[in-house]
Amino acid sequence: MSGKRPTSTSSSSPISTKWAVGVIAALIAYALLQPVLNKQLGWQLPALANLQQGDTPAPESPGQDKVKVKDKVNDNPDSPAVKSADTQTTSNSKPAPPKPTVEQSNDSLRYGLLRETSPDDFLSPGGLRYTRGSAEGHRLNHLERHLEDDPGRPGKHGVFDGDMGQVIRWIDEAYALAKSGAKGSSKTEEDGRMVYEASFSKPLGYIGGRDGRRDNNPDARRLRLVVEGNKVITAFPF
Repeated sequence: MSGKRPTSTSSSSPISTKWAVGVIAALIAYALLQPVLNKQLGWQLPALANLQQGDTPAPESPGQDKVKVKDKVNDNPDSPAVKSADTQTTSNSKPAPPKPTVEQSNDSLRYGLLRETSPDDFLSPGGLRYTRGSAEGHRLNHLERHLEDDPGRPGKHGVFDGDMGQVIRWIDEAYALAKSGAKGSSKTEEDGRMVYEASFSKPLGYIGGRDGRRDNNPDARRLRLVVEGNKVITAFPF
C-alpha cells in the first residue's frame, strides 16, 4: 500500500455543472435583454444567433441610414421625391413658342391688313368688309382703280397716293372719325346707304380726270366712303 493519496474525480463534477447552468442562464438573460437594451438605450448589441454564428454586423455610420433611405426613394419612380424632381425639371425648361395663327401672320393677310373671313370676304382692322360686287367683280378691284389717274375720264377722279395698305388704313380712319362725329367729318344716308366724309391734315392724293387735269391736279384732303351696313361700296379722295 503506497503512501500517495488517491485522486478523486467526483469533487469537480458539481463545479462544472454550476458553470454550465450559469452560462445557460446568462445566455437566456442576454437573449431576453438584448432587444430591450437596443431599443431603449440605442445600443447595437448583436443578437444571440449572430454571436453563435460569429456574424457580428459592423456599426453603421450616422449617415448610412439616410443614404439607404435616399437610394430606396430614388429606386421608386412613383415616390414623391422623384415626382417633385421631375416637376421641377419640367418647370425649368422653357416652353416652345406658340405658332403664329392666321390673324398673327401678316403673310396670310391681304395687303398685310385684311383677314379673309370667308371666300372673297375680307375684314379690315376697323370692321369694314370688302366683298364681291361692282363692275370690276370685287370692291377691292374697284378701289384699286383709284390708285391711278384716268385723265380722259369726264369730270373729277380722286386718286390716292400710296399703296392699297395705306388706302385701307385711311378708309378705316375716316370711318372711325365720321362715326364719332369728329370735327370736319359728316355722315348722311342716301338710298339706304351711309355716306361718311372726313378731313385730313395732309393730302391723301389729288384730283384727276379731265377736271383735275384742267385745274393742275389739286391736292385732295378729304375722303368719301360709301357703305352698306359695314360693306364698302366705294371710297375715294376729293
